[in-house]
Amino acid sequence: MAPIHTSITVPRLQPLADLDEAVTWAMVESSPDGMLLADEHGVLVLVNTQIEALFGYDRGELLGLPVEKLIPERHRMAHTAYRTRYAMAPRPRAMGGELALKGRRQDGSEFPVEVSLSPITSEQGLRVVATVRDITDRLAIDDVVRRNQSRLRLLHDRERLARDMHDTVIQRIFAAGMGLQAVVGSIGDPHVALRVSDTVDELDRTIADLRVAIFRLTSVTTATVTEQIHEIIDHATEHLACTPTIDIDGNADSIQPELTEQLLPALTEALSNVARHARAATIAISVQVQHETISLTVADDGVGMAPGGRRGHGLDNLYSRAREVGGTITIDSRLGHGTTIVWVTPRRRV
Repeated sequence: MAPIHTSITVPRLQPLADLDEAVTWAMVESSPDGMLLADEHGVLVLVNTQIEALFGYDRGELLGLPVEKLIPERHRMAHTAYRTRYAMAPRPRAMGGELALKGRRQDGSEFPVEVSLSPITSEQGLRVVATVRDITDRLAIDDVVRRNQSRLRLLHDRERLARDMHDTVIQRIFAAGMGLQAVVGSIGDPHVALRVSDTVDELDRTIADLRVAIFRLTSVTTATVTEQIHEIIDHATEHLACTPTIDIDGNADSIQPELTEQLLPALTEALSNVARHARAATIAISVQVQHETISLTVADDGVGMAPGGRRGHGLDNLYSRAREVGGTITIDSRLGHGTTIVWVTPRRRV
């Protein structure tokens, strides 16, 4: 079979100098950037439509004027000196380097620009083509990116600090409190035993304060309320004899931030009390998000509390958090039959 020969015609590249003047000018006019041509003295010879749009002038108002007309007055003297030095060694380059260049509109307003220079040598002498781009939008985007990066670094620092506080400081205080509580019953002097119990309560309060601080550090987190509830339970399980069950009825993620700021620490406090005092085999947690109210229930089958028993700082914190958002708290506890804490707040603050 005879080979098949094909030929491809490659179009001849036409030198720019050979293009029709109308075509060349159409290229300049269609540029999305402003383009201007200045002579060796900085006098404007040509401008395109985009220059008119950027600076608010008709081209007839610009031609024959120095290019400094488009520069803020405070920079014009310096620009004249820069232009003179450029004419001594012209080459294609971006203008300004690290400088924040500004253009000045006819109405006196200013805007950030990016300028590139290209020299042309012709029979008329040196000509300089300047391409001008308005970078207002780009700088705005860059600013948003910088602020987001700064915010992300702040969040990472907060999360690291919160994690360190939880994993080291709180754990050590918690262990110290558990150790003291374990020996209270073996102390013969009732006054000493009471002092030790007060110290344990004070450690409880310190832990609660630290947890509030951790919550505030991480309150800008992107985690949903539901995810934060599960995270609190996961952390608490490390110190419990069993894994709590959790039932969430309604959209917990719709809870208002000011209510969440009290609800989540209240859950943490309730579980801390269970870990310290209850010795429970089962723990049930319920969060109900209704039209008018939000309720948190933590029920355990532990040792319970004796009637008229002394209320510690942990329970005081639960009461104060309920009051903070116009809510209430009820505690049903019987010695040997466990404890049920119901923490309720209006859906909207009163």
